[in-house]
Parts: sequence; structure tokens; C-alpha cells
Amino acid sequence: MISKYNDFILDKQFESILFETLSLLESKEGKWIDDRTIVWDYTKDDEDEKSPTFEWDLSKPNKVKDKLKKFLSKLSKEQIRNYFYKLLKKVKSMPKNVRKKIVLAYSLVFLTFVSFDYLIPEKAEANTTPEQKELIQEFEEELQEVKEETINIPVRKSEFDKAQGIVKQVEAGYSADRKDRGNFVKTPYGKRFLGTNHGISAQILADYMGKLPNRDDMKNLSYETALEIFKSQYWDPQNLSEFADQNIANIIYDGCVNQGINGTKQVLREVYKKNNIDISDDENPFNLDFIKQVNKLDQEKLFTEIKLQRELRYKSSITYKTHGEGWLSRLSSFEYDGSKNS
Repeated sequence: MISKYNDFILDKQFESILFETLSLLESKEGKWIDDRTIVWDYTKDDEDEKSPTFEWDLSKPNKVKDKLKKFLSKLSKEQIRNYFYKLLKKVKSMPKNVRKKIVLAYSLVFLTFVSFDYLIPEKAEANTTPEQKELIQEFEEELQEVKEETINIPVRKSEFDKAQGIVKQVEAGYSADRKDRGNFVKTPYGKRFLGTNHGISAQILADYMGKLPNRDDMKNLSYETALEIFKSQYWDPQNLSEFADQNIANIIYDGCVNQGINGTKQVLREVYKKNNIDISDDENPFNLDFIKQVNKLDQEKLFTEIKLQRELRYKSSITYKTHGEGWLSRLSSFEYDGSKNS
């Protein structure tokens, strides 16, 4: 019941966002002056007074796009795709030249969160509903233009294997350090000591196994399984491949592993704010929209700032006196290397 109510609220928010655009575009006064710009002429009775006009360039940022972006940022990938098809359904009955411009302009907002291939799967029969499949066929021309516009944008990707190769050097073997909070897992009766193996903490192993593990489970953890956990828990959900600079992906990935994902999110929020990226304390810095902004910054300067914020976070830890020397030694091993991006 609660789920249905939440869906109802989301649908109302989405309808409100679309209404702001579609109510203007459906008005008869608007005229397209080029492929992406529409102008409204509010003619006055007094011919001597210049008629006011309102111009809207759909290719440029506007409040509706900002609202849509914030709305989508709170959704799962599956929900984002569902709302994309709701957009197509909404504009389906509009004149083809108008709906084409809407699809081209607003698809790019959706594509800041998910890939084109995820929105429009090649095997539509297996991954979409009959209604969605029909919409894909209906909008085949528009979607092809969207694909062509996005496919020509070269995007450098960071690689998991390179980042993991660095982490592996400092996270090898089983650790039985009882002063390390990451070596304990919560139980209904208190904390249970498991240790850490290959850098996989006790709680992360418990989450992965879906049950409460024992110390032997941790000691017998294979590196192959650890790799699977690292990629599925630390790398992929944080969209680390989308960082254009391997140096940046490396130092962030190491932070996620050693300082926790939530701790690293806070590090990045501080760095983003210092670089005039508008982010609130409850927004996810790993959203693709933020990563795209980060990729445009001075990467070496960014690397230095992330390293500094990680150091400050280490120094604020209650176990810094015990582990601080090792932590800072680990962090100091990261140096910016421009050749990593060649």
C-alpha cells in the first residue's frame, strides 16, 4: 500500500514537471525559429509599443530541466527507464516535429543517469513491455538521432583492474586486528569478531553472503570471491568507471575500500563544494551528472584536493592514534601520474 502511494506521488511530481514544458509547447502562439528554439510573441493592441517575446532554447539549461534532473537523481535505474517511456507516451500525440524536439532535448537529461543502451535495449522483446516496445518502434527516428548525438561523444573510462591492482598491494591476507572496527560485524547479541581478508570487512562479507558469517568464512575467503565483492560493492555502484582520469578513480576507490563508501561520499562533497559544484549533504556525489562535472575540472588539482580531504578525515577518526601512521603511509603512496591516462 505504501509502495503504491509513493508511486502515485512520484507520478504527480513527474506530471507537474512535464506540464511546465508541454503547456507552453502546445500553445498556438509559439513558433519554432530553428531546430531547438521556440519563441512566443505576445502582441499588444498598441502598434507603437514593441511586442514582448519569450524565447526558449531547449538545448540550454532551464528550470524545467533542473527539476527533471533532481527528480531523476532520486530514482533507481529501472524507475528512470520507466519514466523515460512515460515521457514518450506523453508526447506521442503531439505533432511529429514538436515531439521530436522534446525527445532530443530531454533524452539528454535521462542519459546523465543511465546509458542509451539501458534506456533502449537492443533486445527489446526480452527487456521491455509490449507497450514500451511499441513506443520504441513509434519513436524510432527520434531515438536514432539521440543515439547518433550521444555516440559521437568520446568518453574516457577508468578501469577496475588498474585500481584494484593498487588496493591489492596493501590489502593482502587475513587481518586479526581487534582494534579495527571494520573487523567486527553486528549481531542481535552484540558485535562478532571476524577479522578482514583481502580488504573485505566483516560487515561487507555479511552483506554479500546474506547471512551472519563466522571467522572461518572470513579466513577461507578466496581472492576470486573478494574481487567479485570489490567490483559489485565498491566499484560498480559508485560509477567509478565514469571518472575520466584513472588517477581520480584510483584514489576514490581506495577511499571507498579503506574509509568506507559513506565516508568517501562526504570527502567528495567537500571537494565538489570547493570547486563550485552545487551539491547538498544528502545528494550522491557518484551520480553521473556530478561525475560529468568533475571530469571537466583540472584533474591534477582535483586529485590533490581529494587526497587532502581524505587525510583530514583520517585525522578526525577516533582510532587515528592507533592506525594513523599506516593510513597516512598508504595515502602518501598515491601520486598523480599523467601517464595513467594515456
